[in-house]
Amino acid sequence: MTSASGSFQTDDHCRIAWRTDGDPSNPPLLLANSLGTNLGMWDQQVPAWVGAHYVIRFDMRGHGSSDVTPAGFGIDRLGRDVLGLLDHLEILRCDFVGLSLGGMVGQWLGVNAPQRFARLVLANTSAYMGPPESWDARIAAVRAGGMEAIAAAVVERWFTPEFRSRSSQPS
Repeated sequence: MTSASGSFQTDDHCRIAWRTDGDPSNPPLLLANSLGTNLGMWDQQVPAWVGAHYVIRFDMRGHGSSDVTPAGFGIDRLGRDVLGLLDHLEILRCDFVGLSLGGMVGQWLGVNAPQRFARLVLANTSAYMGPPESWDARIAAVRAGGMEAIAAAVVERWFTPEFRSRSSQPS
């Protein structure tokens, strides 16, 4: 399996980190992760996909190894970042899988750049994620205290007590 990683700079000077795995002659598959995660969330799935796909992952702005921008931004900006990544990697058309926030970005891409995608898989997502006030509080907490400030609440929201108990036990 061939792997490469790097970053590119968007038109508004934000550095976006990316990684590719597999044979570049295979059909490209772009993976967009959920809020608060990085490209590593797909690590367990990549080995199953690299035989048939050239897998592309990236950290959305404000996530993982990508830059945090001082100004706010919306789904349209995240979608333009994806198009910039595809241009940077010289990929004209690909399949797309987006989870949660990644699925919201995929919806924008499907409406605004359908010619760039053969298939869109939009998982556990929505066209609207609730009132801005609830997100503003989370953003403020993360800016003040990093991801640690909300980590416990996120784990509690996403995982059952039974799962959390099993997952915290050594293997």
